[in-house]
Amino acid sequence: MPRVSVVVVNHNGRRFLDGCFSSLTRSAHQDTEIIMVDNASVDGSVDFVSRSFPSVKIERSEVNLGYAGGCNRGASLATGGLVVFLNSDVEVSREWLGPLVEACSRPSSAVCGGKMLFQDLQDRVYSSGGVLNFFSVPIDRGFLEIDVGQFDRQEDVAYVSGAAMMVNREIFETLGGFDDSYFAYCEEVDFCLRAWIHGFHVTFVPSSIVYHEFGGSFGRPSPRRRFLGVRNMICTLIKVFTLRNLSWLLPVYLAFRLSESMILALTGRAGYLGSFISAVASAASESPNLLEKRRRTQKSRRVDDSVILRFIISPAHLKWFLKGAVFRSIL
Repeated sequence: MPRVSVVVVNHNGRRFLDGCFSSLTRSAHQDTEIIMVDNASVDGSVDFVSRSFPSVKIERSEVNLGYAGGCNRGASLATGGLVVFLNSDVEVSREWLGPLVEACSRPSSAVCGGKMLFQDLQDRVYSSGGVLNFFSVPIDRGFLEIDVGQFDRQEDVAYVSGAAMMVNREIFETLGGFDDSYFAYCEEVDFCLRAWIHGFHVTFVPSSIVYHEFGGSFGRPSPRRRFLGVRNMICTLIKVFTLRNLSWLLPVYLAFRLSESMILALTGRAGYLGSFISAVASAASESPNLLEKRRRTQKSRRVDDSVILRFIISPAHLKWFLKGAVFRSIL
């Protein structure tokens, strides 16, 4: 069995750490190292972990690197050929690693992720891998559905949740890791889509089970979260897709997000309209760097956009639109 490095990124998540690390130490996989990257916590997280879990390697940052930057820092310290990125508000089942290791050890697999259930509602799905709907909005399959085995099939997905995802470390380094500028949100979508056009696969593995507390690490939906999500998805679309497809994907995405923000403003949540405008302005201000990232991403392309477009325009995924999943992010 290959060595696995588990990177837990934490920022003031002291209340979650006992559950997270206790579950990790009960994992059945034999050769595992655990690394905590602490993003300038001031709640005693570091002292607690150093006392309670002395086997955990702690990397302390004096500034908050965000989730993307924290994961990259942890990956640079990892010694395993496979690396798992884990939110501090996630607890894992005993047998969670084995199925991921098996799936991610194949040469074509860059990323794998398992079935994520709610921590407080363990019969309900948090994420079973993700697709992009027609508006290019990332949608976690099965969100809030009762788990009755409807997703118990290993298959390719557009992305897996960054709250618990395994990557092949060599491929992660080849693709340049996560984009540090994202700070948080959509960093996993961006990485997974770049992996797809580079010729690798992203696989959902239902037999790997973890439990996630909704809004634990990063809080509940807010204008700040919307700003990061919209800005980062704009950047992802620009980096990943050819001009032919970007010419319709980006306008459709912007039109949907603008309409969504206006609806929210009419219901008294004007902060979301401001966050949309700020997100577009922020992405525009980063144009020189963003275009250089696009050039590098397109240069590394091995396959065409069809590997991703099948998740966007496939009739099989129309149900995620019809069931209203496209509007969940505004609740």
